Amino acid sequence: MAEFLIVYSTQKGQTEKIVRFIESDLKENGYDVDVFNVKEVPKNLNLEKYRAVIAGGPVLMQGFPRILKKWVQDHTKILKKMPTAFFSVCLGILQKDDEIQKEERDIVLNFFEATHWHPAVWSIFPGALSYTSYSWLMKRIMRSISRKASGDTDITRNFEYTDWNEVRKFSRDFSLTASNASQSR
Repeated sequence: MAEFLIVYSTQKGQTEKIVRFIESDLKENGYDVDVFNVKEVPKNLNLEKYRAVIAGGPVLMQGFPRILKKWVQDHTKILKKMPTAFFSVCLGILQKDDEIQKEERDIVLNFFEATHWHPAVWSIFPGALSYTSYSWLMKRIMRSISRKASGDTDITRNFEYTDWNEVRKFSRDFSLTASNASQSR
């Protein structure tokens, strides 16, 4: 029996990279882990066989991918019965402006309200600027956003901002929360 399920959506691959880091961290600490891109979750997957669930996705246009939102909504009843965690991947969190940081937190909180799901643990991780994989127009848009945040603007390179120590802390904090919850049952 797998103890943890991780379901995620990814746009340019940074969310999946974070998921694989969490998976590795959990496995290093003795947990069994199943991981699925939300597009590939088996229809007959029994969530009740898991001790805990982690979901994650990137912020796109002030929200999360519809497919991730739908998956959470379809499983909210079961998710409410177990320890759950959520992480968001968004570059906006790097900005020092308190108003922008509040907007990023509100995007996550709005997702929770829309899905009627309130995980025990959640976090926002900065992602990456994958300039070399963007279209001509997207490179310019992302460079403009990055410039406003005093970030990297060389569109010939990629930049990763994920703080792997924060991701490890998230993973460890949640595994402790899940373990404590299962012991108290």
